Amino acid sequence: MLTLAIPFYRNLDYLRLTINSVREQSTPNWRLIVSDDGCVEPGVRELVESFGDERLTYAPSETSLGMVQNWNRCLELSQTDLVTLLHADDELSPNYVETMLAAADQHPSAAAFFCRAQIIDGKGRDVFSMPDYVKRFLEPSLSPYAELKGEKAILQLIRGNFIFCPSVCYRKSVLEERRFNPSWKMVQDLEFTTRLLFDGKSIIGLPERAYRYRRHGENASETYTKSQLRFEEEMALMQQLAQKAAQFGYQRVSRAARQANIIKLHLLYRSMIDVSGLRFQSAYRQLCMVHKLFIQN
Repeated sequence: MLTLAIPFYRNLDYLRLTINSVREQSTPNWRLIVSDDGCVEPGVRELVESFGDERLTYAPSETSLGMVQNWNRCLELSQTDLVTLLHADDELSPNYVETMLAAADQHPSAAAFFCRAQIIDGKGRDVFSMPDYVKRFLEPSLSPYAELKGEKAILQLIRGNFIFCPSVCYRKSVLEERRFNPSWKMVQDLEFTTRLLFDGKSIIGLPERAYRYRRHGENASETYTKSQLRFEEEMALMQQLAQKAAQFGYQRVSRAARQANIIKLHLLYRSMIDVSGLRFQSAYRQLCMVHKLFIQN
């Protein structure tokens, strides 16, 4: 059995689509929890109960937890060993649960499993995304699967985080007491997966494209990219990972984290987009960040 836990904050229209995608799974071996963070938007309970499906649970939080703490709450609420933190604006392909259950059965000691994702827009249409396209060249071969473990895997993720975090299914018995660090707002997923790898755990990558990741102007990733908080956190995390890798004797990892080449490339890409859109001030700030990264090296 797999629990699909949704850390919800706002947008009932997307939530309805997300729940529908869960109910269309090819296997019935799932449960769904909607963890409502602070009940900011009315009507969530009514929406969940309108499906008349006993597999769906509405779990409101009395206070606003924030995104990362709500992720941790989702892990705590799950009564099954396997749990996926399904984002409230994304969708599952019909084979997602079946794919994860099969992987968990084949790899009983793995801490987590992830699959590839199809990028969709606000209306659910397949779209092309250059940053996500580039990730395909950074990931290891996933056929028939890839086991990420140890120094090599950490190096691969630092060179480019190819894991779509909401596609990840976690095994709580292997996670033990590990949880996401609430001091981050954007890079908590990369910090968590690298922490698992530093601790000697393994993560299984699967070739199936079983997740539908929605990119739109209101999601957190886009918001934090525009505000540049994303890049500030990525730079800070890379400095921490460089120090931690040096302590482990992972010199190649430490050097790659200090260089932060993928951040430089992303900043340059975003600055070109801003220049083409005549957003010169934003482009200038991003180029200043690139210059700062070169100085740090």
